[in-house]
Amino acid sequence: MFDWDNRWALDDAWGMQIKQKNLRETCCQLYAQLNHCGVETDVVGVDADLNRYKLVVLPMLFMTKPGFAQKIREYVENGGTVVATYLLGYVDESTLCWLGGFPGDGLREVFGVTASELDTLYPGEGNRAIWVKSSQQSSIKDYCELLQPAEGTEVVAVYGQDFYSGHAAVTHHVFGKGHAYYIGARLDDAGN
Repeated sequence: MFDWDNRWALDDAWGMQIKQKNLRETCCQLYAQLNHCGVETDVVGVDADLNRYKLVVLPMLFMTKPGFAQKIREYVENGGTVVATYLLGYVDESTLCWLGGFPGDGLREVFGVTASELDTLYPGEGNRAIWVKSSQQSSIKDYCELLQPAEGTEVVAVYGQDFYSGHAAVTHHVFGKGHAYYIGARLDDAGN
C-alpha cells in the first residue's frame, strides 16, 4: 500500500536524524521479497478495497487518514493478514501526532503492540534481530522501534544488542479471524 500524502508527511517529519527516510527503499525491498516468494503484488492506495486481497502490506504508513484504521480493523477481523513496518500510525492527515501512543488511531489493538520508543540509527550503525523459533539472525539498519507487546501477542524476533536487547522487534497478533504482523525495524532481505 502506498500513499503520496504519507510520503510527503514522512519527508517533512522532524525529530528523526535520518535525512532520507528511505520509504522508497522499504517499499521496493518488500515488493522484491514478495516477488521472490512468488506472490503476485499490486501497489494500491489507502482508499483501495482490501477484500480481494489475502495479504496487505503497510510500509512506513506514518500518516493514517480518517477511516483507514477502521478499514484495516475490519479486514483483519474478517480473516485478512496485514504486515506493517515501523513508523505506523504516528500522525493524522494534518500531521498531528495521535494521542495515546503509536501506532495510533486504534491500530494498537489490531496489532497488539505499542511502539514506545523509536531509535534512528546513524549511517554505519546497526543492530540485529534474533528469530525466536530458529535463533537465526538478521541485520538491522536505520530504524529500531522498542515494541511493547500486549498480552496474547507473539514475539517473533527480538533485538540482539543495545539497550533494547531482548525486546520485541517483530510481533504477530491474532485479531478476530485474521493476523497482524508488526516489523519494528528495517531488516535486511533475509529478515523480511
